[in-house]
Amino acid sequence: MSNPIIVVGAGPVGLTTALEPARRGVPVRIVDRLAEPTAESRAIIVHARSLEMFERLGLVDELIRAGVRTTAMEMHSDGDVVARIPLDLVDSPFPYSVTIAQTETERILTKALAE
Repeated sequence: MSNPIIVVGAGPVGLTTALEPARRGVPVRIVDRLAEPTAESRAIIVHARSLEMFERLGLVDELIRAGVRTTAMEMHSDGDVVARIPLDLVDSPFPYSVTIAQTETERILTKALAE
């Protein structure tokens, strides 16, 4: 058995990075400064390009089901819309973003790694 690839960080990026070699049977070891997954969400939106990547990993359907399709973001002040940022203009099979708690994204990725 070969030495494992070391991935530093068990957040969404680290878990996604670990999935590629693991899917090919390459041993992976993930190290993180936290002893267990965080209960905080620092990343709450998955954009179209990331959804394309999750599709390649076979995880996009589960991720979309667990989140909320988001086609725009609005900023409000005193009840008025002061800015609107469209998220559905991108040329992608997923012309939207998905709003999802980081803990949910990590759960989906961790489950895929375990499989």
